[in-house]
Amino acid sequence: MAIYRSDQAVVTFGAEAALGGYPESATSNTTGVGAGALTANTAAGTFAISVDDASGGVAHANFAAGALITIGSATTNIELRKVVGRASTGLTLYLDAPTSAYHPNNAVIQVVSAVADVDQDKYMTFIPGVYDTVTVPDMTPTIEPRYFLGTGSKRNFSAAYKGTQAYNGSWPSFIALNAAALRFPIGRMMETAATTTTNLAAALALNGASKKGDQYITWDGSAAATFTTSVYASIGTQITDPGGSEPREIIKIVSGSGTAGASRLAYPLKYDHANDAPIQIVSGPFTHTILETNQLDSIAMNVHMKDSDETAANDFDRRFFGGKVGAATLAAEEGGLMVMGWDTIPFMGGLHNQKLDPNSSITGGDVPFYGLTQSIASDNVGSKTTVASTAISYPTTDPYYFSQGTVSLFGTEFARVRNFTININNNVEPRYYIERRGDSRLRGPSDIVEMRREYTMDATIALPDTVNSATSDTTSLFKQLMLEGDYGAGMKGFNIQLVFTRGTNDTITIDVPDDGAAAVGLDQQGAYLTEAPHPIDGSNPYEVSASMMFRNLKITVVDSEPMYP
Repeated sequence: MAIYRSDQAVVTFGAEAALGGYPESATSNTTGVGAGALTANTAAGTFAISVDDASGGVAHANFAAGALITIGSATTNIELRKVVGRASTGLTLYLDAPTSAYHPNNAVIQVVSAVADVDQDKYMTFIPGVYDTVTVPDMTPTIEPRYFLGTGSKRNFSAAYKGTQAYNGSWPSFIALNAAALRFPIGRMMETAATTTTNLAAALALNGASKKGDQYITWDGSAAATFTTSVYASIGTQITDPGGSEPREIIKIVSGSGTAGASRLAYPLKYDHANDAPIQIVSGPFTHTILETNQLDSIAMNVHMKDSDETAANDFDRRFFGGKVGAATLAAEEGGLMVMGWDTIPFMGGLHNQKLDPNSSITGGDVPFYGLTQSIASDNVGSKTTVASTAISYPTTDPYYFSQGTVSLFGTEFARVRNFTININNNVEPRYYIERRGDSRLRGPSDIVEMRREYTMDATIALPDTVNSATSDTTSLFKQLMLEGDYGAGMKGFNIQLVFTRGTNDTITIDVPDDGAAAVGLDQQGAYLTEAPHPIDGSNPYEVSASMMFRNLKITVVDSEPMYP
């Protein structure tokens, strides 16, 4: 008899344009009864949409709770959502999840009965690395017992009521193969290429502004013949400030003609871009710089389970949206690999494909939070590398080995670092606000809010060979502990740099502070030793377990991967 097996589970993720807007296109679907259009421009992350009714102003019966709808058309941003409620007056529809992309006024709203499984429509295809366990953020409901006086309950609760819902997951201790997971606990990624095509007949530029989450771009320029499918291109100019007016990112063109017009992207845009933002064709190697932001980008997680008989009808799919990486670790130890963990990820909510339940009296027999989604199986995992929609695969790069790394503290390279762990804590808090959602069963968080960020680092360091330390000016851990980061002109701290090198143009560099230059003053300081005891514990050579805190960091990745989520 067939069973579900953990080793057949496929867990993937994708970046969201706005909190809760899980990304997936719906270019091929079966049209149902009922159509309308948006009454106003609608931003990504919107839970309730207002619709013009195509039936002459009468509230369309087919836009009832439980209806599956697409927003947009097949050559623009298009997505699938489920109606979970409707306002008592007018035609405001409440959705099961926020919208994933911007939709202009009069974008088509269409009731659908099915959406075709199209590989090119799937955007949650990334894995953070090599993993074998995942804490799936299935709903944890709060069932609250209440006690009434005089009911004869004999000290037992009289009734139970539904409270809030929590969706807490984690992706612990995976082997990092590339930079896919690095930015989400920190901020945003700016991308540049080693080679830019400069012999174009004329510059290419966006024809009209584009929004974060857009699946298509429209462009113009007489060099259009070179801007065809299979090329990578950069948009924007800013590479030092992720909040700047024109941040740079690299895109992949997967469909569109060689004439000026619209082109479909492999993955939605990571940034807003203004009209006439420059576009350049690029090639690698590529540099990905991860810089801090106040607000973290959210992620969606997809969990696909196939039974041991591999019967498609028995697929068990779950999807979670609006997740933020609250705490993360980056670690390596002697003889091992560089590993990372997304230790806490609170989500806003989730949906699944379990349609019928004999115990349910809900109309249609749907289990709560049932939704229609596309299946993301093992042959969908990875990044789209060519025009062909199915040309995606698991990452094939080698891991980053501890033996390939160097660690520098106070400007001095320590050759005997046995292990290190960097801890990142964003102290995120789920918030539950008073708001109408259209369905009393939707009681997950309204928002996931970042609080103060905290960095710490622990390392076990065997001391270097002895020198005349009592009289020489050599740097040591003990001297740094005594100095407390104050070298005579005020609190300054020190620099930390970790570098992992896999080969030519293939490195990860972590700099503390982000500019690599600790200085006295506000927002200038570096790292501080908080513990560095020198015990007599039998270790030879003599070693110290050091703990540090620091203010900020920057991660720079150079590799052959053009783009990350």
